[in-house]
Amino acid sequence: MQVKASVQKLFQKKSRRQRGFTLVEGMISISVLSLVMGLGLNFYQRTQTTVLLAEAEAQMQMHSRMAMTSVGRELRMASDYFELPFPNVPQAKEIIFVRPKDDASQGNVSGYVLVRYWFHEHTNGVYSLMRAEKAHGSDARFVAGDSDFMPDAEDPVHVRTYRISSLVKEATVIEPGKQSFFQQDKTQPGLIGVRMVTATYGIKQNVGSNAKNQEVKRQFRIDTIVNARNLVQVKQQ
Repeated sequence: MQVKASVQKLFQKKSRRQRGFTLVEGMISISVLSLVMGLGLNFYQRTQTTVLLAEAEAQMQMHSRMAMTSVGRELRMASDYFELPFPNVPQAKEIIFVRPKDDASQGNVSGYVLVRYWFHEHTNGVYSLMRAEKAHGSDARFVAGDSDFMPDAEDPVHVRTYRISSLVKEATVIEPGKQSFFQQDKTQPGLIGVRMVTATYGIKQNVGSNAKNQEVKRQFRIDTIVNARNLVQVKQQ
């Protein structure tokens, strides 16, 4: 009987040890699983953020190149050109010019249009390159009042009347007149340089507070020099 009692006590102790080990093991497993899931979620979120930034950067570069192509195509046809002066900036951030309705090289000029390019501020510090135009009759050169052509990108009537459009989308133009600008060569007026620095933004949360601010995540710079042959020919006449 004593031996039987001893065996029974030993079995009970062993059972308790097994139950205790199983409970601890389960808690450890849950902790490890939670840690792995947390790391996996964090990795997934960072990967998604990287992918979204890469997509935004690709869109930004595409729109910047398309904008530069459009600007260059029009400036090559310019028959008169002027950079509007602004205080406190070293380079031009707005221009107006006259160009034929159709490519003069085709010999089908049916009149002229006055075109304006400018960097428009939508919200605080967020700029787009805007374009507007209006009929200019048969005048290949500037006429009185052309410098007053200042369409409002926020006015629906102006948007329709002057065909206002935004050439840079999905991004913001950086520092118009400083990093992004137009610049006519002083010695060779037929050469017009254009530079645009664009950026995409992300949200950054301030440490120790709930405040969130935008910060630049990606930047892209594109330059071109346009040879406005029509401009030189008209100036020499």
